[in-house]
Amino acid sequence: MPTPASEIALKNLRDLSTLQWYVIPLLAMVLYIYSNEIKKARQTGVWDAIYAGLTIFGMDFINETWNGWVFYLTQYSACWTTPGCTALQTMVGWNIEIMFMVAISGIIFYNTISDDREDRILCIPNRWFWPM
Repeated sequence: MPTPASEIALKNLRDLSTLQWYVIPLLAMVLYIYSNEIKKARQTGVWDAIYAGLTIFGMDFINETWNGWVFYLTQYSACWTTPGCTALQTMVGWNIEIMFMVAISGIIFYNTISDDREDRILCIPNRWFWPM
């Protein structure tokens, strides 16, 4: 028998009746951020920010996929669930708000790292500090 949180997450899974209008401006912000980065990449030939954004999103998708498999195989619970209020529950541990946040987090991390590989923040190399 699934945990109560898992039951709620499963019940809400891909239920379009929960869709809220605030998803539209969130999507617009994500698209705006990516379009600006693509414009810069076309001018400079440096696509690293786009790669960083898509890499973080892809890795989170992989994490959420195996998390769903844990729930499916155990029929008890995933390692984590998102049973709370959401505009769209896409997987048992993933919702549309988290997806949008993760979609831009790689770009945020890329833009916060220093050009100097030797820079440190709190004694941690800056390229390791920001993604932590």
